[in-house]
Amino acid sequence: MKFIQIYIIVSLILLVFGGAVLFLTTSYNDYSLLSKNYPQETIDLSMMAARTLDLTINEKLENSLLIANFPNVRDVFNDYSENNEVSINESLKRDLFTALEFYDGLDIALISTEMEILFQANDLSYESFLNEKLGMIKSQKDSKIYHFHYGNGESMFILIAPSFRDSFEGEIIGFVLMELSKESLEEVISRKISDEVTEIYVLDYHEDSITKILSSKGENLDFMNVNDLVARQCFDIENGNTNKETLKSMKSLNREGHNVLSAHKYIPSISWCVIVETEFDYKILGLTSSESKFLFYILSSFFILGFLVSLIVGGVYSLKKND
Repeated sequence: MKFIQIYIIVSLILLVFGGAVLFLTTSYNDYSLLSKNYPQETIDLSMMAARTLDLTINEKLENSLLIANFPNVRDVFNDYSENNEVSINESLKRDLFTALEFYDGLDIALISTEMEILFQANDLSYESFLNEKLGMIKSQKDSKIYHFHYGNGESMFILIAPSFRDSFEGEIIGFVLMELSKESLEEVISRKISDEVTEIYVLDYHEDSITKILSSKGENLDFMNVNDLVARQCFDIENGNTNKETLKSMKSLNREGHNVLSAHKYIPSISWCVIVETEFDYKILGLTSSESKFLFYILSSFFILGFLVSLIVGGVYSLKKND
C-alpha cells in the first residue's frame, strides 16, 4: 500500500512540474514551439491578398484610361476646350452608365482640366476632393487611385484617368473620375479569409499619418498610431522607405490586445500596405496551448482523485491493521 502511495505522490509531483513547464512554455513567444509552416502560411496569405488587390485595382486603372480616351469622350473635352460648350449625346451617356455598373462604381464624371464637372452620372459631391488634389491631378500622366478621407470615419476611393488630345500621350484635355465602392474593395481582400485569419486590412501612409483604409471586417476607417511597429515596418519608415517590398512576419498585439501573427506586403503600384493577422497559438506534440492545458487539467484531476483515494484506503488499512 505504501508503494502505491509513493507512486501516486511521485507521479503527481512530476505531473505538476510538467504542467508548470508546459504552461510557462506556452506563455512565451517562441517560434520554435509553433508548427513549422505557421509563419510562412501567414506570409503567403498576405502575398495572395496583396496580389489580388493589386491586380483588381490595376485592371480598373487600365480600363478607366481606356474609357477616358474613347473617341466620343475626347470629343466632349475638345468641344469644351475649343468652344466652351458641353454636348453629351445619349450614346455616350449609356456607355458611361454601363461602365459605372460594370465596375461596381458609385459615380462617374467627366472633368475639365480646370476641375469643372462637365457630366456626372449621380449627384455626389467631389468639391473638397478636387480642391485638395488639384495639383496632383493636373500633374498626373497616367490613371491613378486616390484615397480621400473626409471625416467621421468616412472616405472615398476615386480613380482619375487623363484624356489625351492624341493617342495616349501629349496634351491632356480632361479627366474621367470614377468613385469605387469601399465594400467592393473589401470584398476583394476578404476572399483570402480563412478560419485562422482574424483580419486582413489595408493601410495608407501619407504626410506622416498611417490610415487604415480597408478591412475585411467592414469597419470604418481609423487613424493608427504612427509608432505601430507592424505599420512602420511595412512602410519601412525607419529606413526612409527604401525597402518597402520586403515581406516580414512578426508577433504582435492587435487592437483587442490579443496575440496575433502579422504578415505584411507593400504594393508599390498604389503605395498601400496589406496586413494579415492570424490567430497566434502554440503547438506542442500536435496540440495547441489551450488543448495542452485542458489535457493537463484532466490528468491532474485523475491523479489528485487517485491520491485522495489512496490516502483514504491507506488510512482504513492502517486502522484495521492496528485493530
